Amino acid sequence: MYDMVVVGCGVSSFSFLKGLEKNKKYVGKNIALICPSEYKDDTRLVDIDDISPKFLQKSNLLSLSYYLSSLGKIVTHNIVNIGVHGMGGMARIWGGSIGTFNKKTIERNNLNYKEFLKYYEEMKEFLPYTGNTNDKLKPHFELPMSESVKISNKIKILFGTYLKDTLKVGSPRLLVKDTCDNCNQCLIGCHNDSVWYPKESDFNDLKNFNLTIINNSFVKEINYSSVIIEDNNSTYKLQANKIILGAGVVQNYKLLAQISKKEDCEAKLYTTPAISFAFLNFNKNKSKEFFGMGNATFILSKDNSVNIFGNFYDGYSLALSKGLVFSKNYFVDKVFKIASKYMVAGAGFMSSDNTNCTISYKDNVIKIDGKYTNEYYENKKNCFDKMKQFTKELGSFTVHLKASKIGADIHYAGGIPKSMYDKDLILDGYLKNIQNIQVLGGSTFSYLSPESPTLSFMANSYRIGKLL
Repeated sequence: MYDMVVVGCGVSSFSFLKGLEKNKKYVGKNIALICPSEYKDDTRLVDIDDISPKFLQKSNLLSLSYYLSSLGKIVTHNIVNIGVHGMGGMARIWGGSIGTFNKKTIERNNLNYKEFLKYYEEMKEFLPYTGNTNDKLKPHFELPMSESVKISNKIKILFGTYLKDTLKVGSPRLLVKDTCDNCNQCLIGCHNDSVWYPKESDFNDLKNFNLTIINNSFVKEINYSSVIIEDNNSTYKLQANKIILGAGVVQNYKLLAQISKKEDCEAKLYTTPAISFAFLNFNKNKSKEFFGMGNATFILSKDNSVNIFGNFYDGYSLALSKGLVFSKNYFVDKVFKIASKYMVAGAGFMSSDNTNCTISYKDNVIKIDGKYTNEYYENKKNCFDKMKQFTKELGSFTVHLKASKIGADIHYAGGIPKSMYDKDLILDGYLKNIQNIQVLGGSTFSYLSPESPTLSFMANSYRIGKLL
C-alpha cells in the first residue's frame, strides 16, 4: 500500500515531485514511480504524410518519435495497443527552442500570471537554463537571463526584425547543461547530456519522502484506489491512497476513458498544428561555427502576441545531421545536405494554434477527429505569405512549405473525458467528483498558444506538487 503512485517518469512527473519535495504534508510518505519499459527512438522508416522531415531521425529523443510509432494504432487497433505512453509523455528538453506562455495564454488557462512567473523562476533550481540572450525576442518570454550558447555566424546574419517588425529573429531559448561541447548532435540526440530530461539519478536525489522506482513497467489500467501494472513477466496490482497521472495526454486519456462512463468519455484535444519549410540562400560566408537544433528562434507577432513560433536550423547543422532532414528520399536529402554547407539557413518548422479536435473511445478503439478553425486557415495563409516574403527579402527562394494534417501535430493538451472535466482542473489537477486521482502536464491545460508548452506544463506540475 502506497500513499501515492505516480504514473510516468517524464518532465511533468519530475517537476511535480520537485514541488512535492517542498510540501510538508508529504514528508516521510511512501511514493511509487512507474517508469515505462522502453523508448521508441528510431523513426527513419516511418512513412507519414505531411510531417516535417526533420523529425525522421535516428535516435531522436522527441516525444514525436514515440508518437509516430503509435499513430497508426490509434484508430485501427485495440485501445490497449496504443503503447506505453501513446502521444506525448516523452518530452525532452532537447536543445531546441523553449518558450514560455505569455500573460494572455496563462490567464486564458485560468491561472494567475504573476504567481506563475514565480514558478518559472523557482525551476531554475533544477533546470539547466542557458542561451537566453537579450535580443529582439526577449520581451516575449519570461525566461531567466544567462549566457548564450555558441550560435552559427550564418544564422546571426538573420537576427533582427523584418516585414515591418511583424517577424522577429533572435537567439534560441535553450535548456542545456554547462557540459555542452557544441558537438552539433542534438538534432539526432545528445551524447554528452547537454540535452536534458530527468534520469533515474535525478529521481533518486529527491528528498523528504520515500520514493520507490518501479522500472520496466507500465500502467495497463487504473481504478479509484489501485493501478494495474504490467512488466515483462507478469501483471500485478498496486494499492494507493492517491494516483497521479503524469504520462502523456493521450495515455492519460486512455486510462481515464477506461473508468469513465462510456457514453461520456469523449474529450476535447488541444493541439498546435505544425508547418514545415525549407529555403535556399547561398552565400560566401564559410564560417564553420554552429550549434545544433534551434540555431535561431523566430516569431510572427500580432498585437504584441505571438502568432507563429518556430525555429531555423543553419546549413551546417543540417549537413552534419545523421538523420534525414529535408526529404525521406535518401539521395535527395544527401544533395540538400551538400548544398546546405553553403547556406545561411536551410529548414525549420513553425507552430500555430486553433484546431478543434475531439478524442473518443468506442468499441475499444481511440479515435481522434476534428477540423481546423477559420482563424487557423488565416494564420496558415499569413504564415506562408510571410515566409515567402522573408526568404525573398533575404535573396533566397522557398523550396518547401507544408502544413501538417490534423493529428500530426507536435504539442497536445486536454484529453479529459467530459464526465470528469472540472473548470478548476488546471489549478490542482483534480477531476470532477473524484478525490484520489489527479492529472499533470498537458492534461491540465485547455488552450495552447504557438510557443513550446513544455516549460509551462512543467511549471504547473511543479506548482500542483508544491501546493497539494
